[in-house]
Amino acid sequence: MPANRSPIQLRRENLGMYYGGNDGIAIQRLLVEYVDFLLKSQHAQRIQITILPEAGFVVQDFEATIESNNFCGLPEDQLFHLLGAAQYCTIDLHKAGQHYQLSYSGEPTVPALQLVGSSQASCRRIHFVPNHAIFINRTSSIHQFLGSLRGLATLFRGCRIEVVDVMQATTNQLFYPNGLRDYLDGLIYHDLNPQRYLEFEGANEHVQIKLGLRFGYFSRIEQCLLRYKHVPFEPSYRRGILKGLASGLTTYAQAHGQITASQIIEPAQIRDFGCLLVLDHVPKTLQDAGGRPSDQLLIETTIQQIIQQQLPEKLATLSDAEIYTLVMW
Repeated sequence: MPANRSPIQLRRENLGMYYGGNDGIAIQRLLVEYVDFLLKSQHAQRIQITILPEAGFVVQDFEATIESNNFCGLPEDQLFHLLGAAQYCTIDLHKAGQHYQLSYSGEPTVPALQLVGSSQASCRRIHFVPNHAIFINRTSSIHQFLGSLRGLATLFRGCRIEVVDVMQATTNQLFYPNGLRDYLDGLIYHDLNPQRYLEFEGANEHVQIKLGLRFGYFSRIEQCLLRYKHVPFEPSYRRGILKGLASGLTTYAQAHGQITASQIIEPAQIRDFGCLLVLDHVPKTLQDAGGRPSDQLLIETTIQQIIQQQLPEKLATLSDAEIYTLVMW
């Protein structure tokens, strides 16, 4: 460390190194990193974030694992990181019947921790105002910020994150008790299309599946599924779905006179689709050591059979226009 330079001063003199810039996006990144710390290192179960004007924010965390009252339960590096970007920062810790406070006003050193009095609450609250002389352009995107937090809420399933935007008067609740499964369900059923076209649940001696289909959005969903490797989605499963759809559509179309008895619908005629596939149960004999299905061909055949058997009945609930979106006749 250079002589006569405190950790707070070092951060202010090297914004690119410590914060990645001197704008609103850098402040937003600082906030996301702090939330990540609360989830990963202190196992907070609930976090409430209030976005204030001029890129200020208030963060309250609940049920976190706080071993020491020093610096209100924050490690030195984490505290230096917050104070290096702050003009004002007040941290209140309510723990074990006591109320501790650390109040910072821009000085180059960390102020002393004060015992304010007794308290029956159990939480920590940080009120942060960025240094306007350093962070001149403080605009940022709330949508990008919510996207980052949504990823954290998905990975740390069961944690509830609430984001209140004072300027826009909006509140967003990010809560995924089942992790990625809930996130994908919301992505497909709410963000893309509020109408559920087709849903299946089926089982036999090999596999129990739940299948939701959205047509016309396959590439986006596929990328999301493949990004998270612990979701059992493989090319062979998609082949099974396509073959099952083609067989079921053939049976339906023949019965309703849309094609002749000698005609069949090929998988290539089915429009691109998005899908959420959940394998709820796979016997141990079909799994490898990591819990992933090992006999993909057998599961592909199983998926094909289940869809082929159930699809004609499901199609009967759709309109002609909806069916038209499934097949390139």
